[in-house]
Amino acid sequence: MTLKSRLLTSALVLPLTGLLVLAPVLAFEVTGDEDDTEATTEQIVSANPAGTKVQSITIDGTPSNPAQQAALLIDQDADVSIAGNITVRDRDDDDEATAEPLQNGIAIKVFDPLLTGSLRLKDGASLNVIEVRGPDYDGNSDGLPDANDTDEDGIIEGSPALSGGKRRIGLWVDANISTDLIGESGSSITVEGTGGTDDSGNIVAGVYINGDLSSNLDLSTNITVIGDNARGVNLNNPIGGNYRQRGSVNVRGDDSVALDIDGAISGSLMIEGAIQATGYSLPILPTRGGLDSDTAQEFDADQQTANPNERRTSGSAVDIAASVSGGVLINGNMNGLSTPDEREALSDINDLRVDDDGNFVSVVANKTKPYHFDPNRNTGSITSFGEADGEAALKISETIGSLNGATKETFLDTTNDDGEDLPSDDNGNTPRDVYDSTQVFYYSHGLMNRGSISANSQYDGVKKGAYEIKTQATAILLDDGVASRVLHGGIYNSGAISATAYNGDATAIDIADMELTDGLRGDSTLLLNEGTISAAIRTHTKSHDTITNASKSAIGVNIGALAAAHIADASAAAMVLNNRGIVRVSSSHSQLTPSDADAADLYESIAGQNAIAFELSAVSGPLNLVQEMRKQDTVIQANVDGVAGNEDVYSGGGDIDIDRTGDVEKNADGINVAKADGRIDERDLGALPSITGDVNFGSGDNEFKLLAGNMRGNISFGGGADSLLIGNSIDDDANSEDDIDGNEYTAPVTTFVGAIQKGAGSLTIALGGQDANIAAEKTQLHFVRQEGRDLNADGDDADVGEDLEGLDIASLTLGEKADLRFTVSPEFLTGAILDVDSLSIGADATISPFITSLPGVDGNGDFEIRTIKLIESSSDLSSLNISDSLQEEGHPYIYNVSLEVDTTGAKDVIQADFAIKTASELGLNATEGSAWPAVISHFRSDETLEAVLSLITDGDEFDAYYDQLLPQYGDGTMKQLASLSEAATGAVGQHLQIVGAGGRRDGDGWVQQFGDYRKQDATQETDTVSGTSYGMALGYDAPAGFAEAVGMYAQMSFTSVHEKPSLLPNAIAPGRDEVKAESFGVGAYMADKIGPVRYELSAAAGSIAFDSLRSVQFNGVSDVLAAAWDGASTSASARVIYPILEDDHLLRIEAGRDYFSLKQDDYTERTLLTVGRDLALRVRGGNSDMTSDYIGVRGSLVRGGGSPSDIVWEPNYYLGFRSVDNYSAYSAKANFVGNDVVFDLKSQDEISDTTELGLGVAAHNDYFAFEFNYRGKFGDGEEVHGGGISVRLLF
Repeated sequence: MTLKSRLLTSALVLPLTGLLVLAPVLAFEVTGDEDDTEATTEQIVSANPAGTKVQSITIDGTPSNPAQQAALLIDQDADVSIAGNITVRDRDDDDEATAEPLQNGIAIKVFDPLLTGSLRLKDGASLNVIEVRGPDYDGNSDGLPDANDTDEDGIIEGSPALSGGKRRIGLWVDANISTDLIGESGSSITVEGTGGTDDSGNIVAGVYINGDLSSNLDLSTNITVIGDNARGVNLNNPIGGNYRQRGSVNVRGDDSVALDIDGAISGSLMIEGAIQATGYSLPILPTRGGLDSDTAQEFDADQQTANPNERRTSGSAVDIAASVSGGVLINGNMNGLSTPDEREALSDINDLRVDDDGNFVSVVANKTKPYHFDPNRNTGSITSFGEADGEAALKISETIGSLNGATKETFLDTTNDDGEDLPSDDNGNTPRDVYDSTQVFYYSHGLMNRGSISANSQYDGVKKGAYEIKTQATAILLDDGVASRVLHGGIYNSGAISATAYNGDATAIDIADMELTDGLRGDSTLLLNEGTISAAIRTHTKSHDTITNASKSAIGVNIGALAAAHIADASAAAMVLNNRGIVRVSSSHSQLTPSDADAADLYESIAGQNAIAFELSAVSGPLNLVQEMRKQDTVIQANVDGVAGNEDVYSGGGDIDIDRTGDVEKNADGINVAKADGRIDERDLGALPSITGDVNFGSGDNEFKLLAGNMRGNISFGGGADSLLIGNSIDDDANSEDDIDGNEYTAPVTTFVGAIQKGAGSLTIALGGQDANIAAEKTQLHFVRQEGRDLNADGDDADVGEDLEGLDIASLTLGEKADLRFTVSPEFLTGAILDVDSLSIGADATISPFITSLPGVDGNGDFEIRTIKLIESSSDLSSLNISDSLQEEGHPYIYNVSLEVDTTGAKDVIQADFAIKTASELGLNATEGSAWPAVISHFRSDETLEAVLSLITDGDEFDAYYDQLLPQYGDGTMKQLASLSEAATGAVGQHLQIVGAGGRRDGDGWVQQFGDYRKQDATQETDTVSGTSYGMALGYDAPAGFAEAVGMYAQMSFTSVHEKPSLLPNAIAPGRDEVKAESFGVGAYMADKIGPVRYELSAAAGSIAFDSLRSVQFNGVSDVLAAAWDGASTSASARVIYPILEDDHLLRIEAGRDYFSLKQDDYTERTLLTVGRDLALRVRGGNSDMTSDYIGVRGSLVRGGGSPSDIVWEPNYYLGFRSVDNYSAYSAKANFVGNDVVFDLKSQDEISDTTELGLGVAAHNDYFAFEFNYRGKFGDGEEVHGGGISVRLLF
């Protein structure tokens, strides 16, 4: 009914209003409509009557219209619409051998001004200037380009377009345009060609703007340009409005630039599409850089001399060399933290879009907040692969913003906010206008990134491992190069900014030479990060003589000397850098040369060599670095348009509500839902702020406030009056106001981990502040590698330790419940770690010392006790009860640690004593205790092993890790093989019983398959052990004069035994620990009667091949170890059987003794990893044996039979008891490979008596016998389940 009503209304209104709504007649259209003519010659607008329509324009060869060489020339002020294809090409298709000359090719050229007229690329428009056969053409289908591949490696040499300077342009605006220039979504431009230099006139570009644009440039057009010296969009003249690039721009070629901004933009530059530039000859591949493997020692000759034409570099992906008064915005989702109130508001807006009659309704008046427009936003990205030196993914060399201005964000009405109706048919109705939105928001930062900006110099399309590939990767470069330019309002990031390099430098943000201001905020903040800033480098020190582990750097944020001078000249206040997100920098180095190894023995940051989060050493003025929790945005009132009246300007990213959760309530359906609690903590944000990498300050007065999250790296203060404040503004939350169980929240600890260096100035450190909102509780200052090493790793032994050990601190304040930690390598320490003038320790503050190296032994063979000087102070510490400050679980578990104050020297000293715990104090069993001295001795030979052992603080963690160091030393394998031997002996016995029950003519041959599963529960001394076995026995026996049966048999078996240690910390499953055995044996047996008593005797001997595989995971260190060795087994059995019942129910008493012995050869483990951790063991010997006695009753019910061929059925059962009479446990000697300290491996298994149960069914006559049986064995913590199938045949 609703639809009918709307149609009737339309029918009534249309006759009255039709003349008013008809669109103006277009002067020229490329429609894409199959009913229109396909043009194959150049089209000139003035030469065609108004209203001309063509389906498409296709030109083979260079267009020949006078001097303009354009497929479509717009030479009058008119409305032009493109919805079809315009193609300029060199030939029809691949099969066309002869090419038309295509020296110059232009799809569309605007030659005369458009003052009232307009040009629009509509959905379906496609502008193409292409080479059908490019340099990668493979005419003979051999997988290699026919040309441009002299070394036939499949990689194009030179331009990815045909060589030679040519003018190739998709859209050339060579005259002024007063109206909006629009490229709609669904339109595209593709250009192929190699251009000349900037002044050659041979321009290759997707869009070339050489006329003034008075209004807006809005391109949702996807643009692809392939060729050297190419431009995706080349803006040479000014734009009076905004420039939005919503479509993707992809350029590939030497010196190529995706967006080249050389004309001033009065409005804003909004990037809402994927912008990418690369100089690589091949498209981007997912894996880049490096040798064939990290173990390769050198580059071969081909790799060193790889064709330089395969290693090409682009310009910047976005190069802004003209002012942008309205700011630069790389757009994306603004409201990453959606709150309950926001979700409700968005739902209400959506409910208003359609009225009760089904009509669309405007919601423009309802959408007033930035988060309302996330559905309208598109995520932008800027990516460069292999940009040249001095270039970047985003390069800015001109002023951004204005003195009193703000970044301006406008929108496309992609969500139909104005409530336009859908077209009622497909007959030319105008679609919804997405370009009529009037909503504007303002932000205080001149450069804003909500999307991603990334630079990557790991090379694709090059002989793998070639060195001369790239020297740097920079995501953002601010460098005016000539005169002082200004980035008004500074930088805001809520997206991702990253740089990655192989054998080169990587910098995420390089503020080389540009002034930054705080704009309208007046808070001195020049950078606000609420997203991710990252940089990573990877070097291979065998690749080239100039590459060492310290020759390249990864930098998150760099402020150069020229930029620092500009900023200092502009403001006397301390500049502020604010991190509320993640700054992560890393470096990794493969194949250290000998000289590098020497340098590595000196100082290296825990974040990696030359991994610098903030490089601020060039800043000589005051600077504050703040890390804090993200905050809800605030609004500034300012006049930003130069006209009367103030606008709301958002101080940050525009998100004024981030209180997502904290409390819980039940909704109407009784379901728990989150609700805001009026506080911002980790539950709202999902992650804490963090810095990974070093921070290098300059010579001014610097302050570092670490108020939330963590930092891992080193801090280098300069020569000013510097301070470090670590605080915590988050409290625990018991949520006592709600009634939902389990909704408690424990606040995280604000943590610094690293070393601190200072210059000639003063340094104060405080955990907790005077501000009541900055608490000391849940703060931690953890000094790592603060002792006796050279921070700069310059190799000068004279200053080793001068920069770090004895850090001079004017004042150190540990507030209430603060935690001070030290991780020390004692061999580098010569004095106290800290030298503090004034020391204050608050109530319940704790001190937690660690050492990363293990002690030697003294003359008595006992472990040495180490004394570490932590703090020396001019303060009087004699009354300090420092032992109370030792955190019970905050020190290495393997040590007995104590704190004391030494007042005998010139300064009072807080020191820690470390004494290794004995095996009994650690709770080790006899074998583990025997190995403890060997573990200490072996781990001392490896710094990494020393550290991971020393840093364990929990007893359960230690037990779980330590358990993995030793191989299987229980008797699980012996017991599994013994159980298998019992099964084989049982197979003989079962066969002999069938022989005794049936007639016999001559000899019998038989075969039996058997298997079992065994499980032994863990005890305090042993792990859980489980094993499976499968075996087969073949035998033959015949009557003899002295016995009823004499025979021989052979058996073959396969066994697997698993040890299952307890779970590792964080519920990580332990590694694999398995021993496999393949055995082959032969045996003999006999059976006879003495009166009613039947006896059976058997004996066997076998050879065994063992294989072991075990994984070791030890506090972050992993190894996989394998071994193979041989062994031998012997077994014997004697059994007597006395019948109690005969006839249909047979019942017998059985008693016997079994003996099993296992001898194992020596073996040595080997690592299966490329780089193992030297945890392999050499094991010598390994013998065990066991004798057991048993007694039981066996019964069966006999059914059938009669004649020799009749089948007798016998269901049977067994119930017995087995006791171990003699047990010699597994015992061997072992040592770590490369270490001479020997220890005992001895089984800790406890042998228990077992109850045995058997069930089976047999069928036999005088010619064959068949039996299936199950057997079980149950003891204290042990159970065995097995079964078998036996077949006897008369030979």
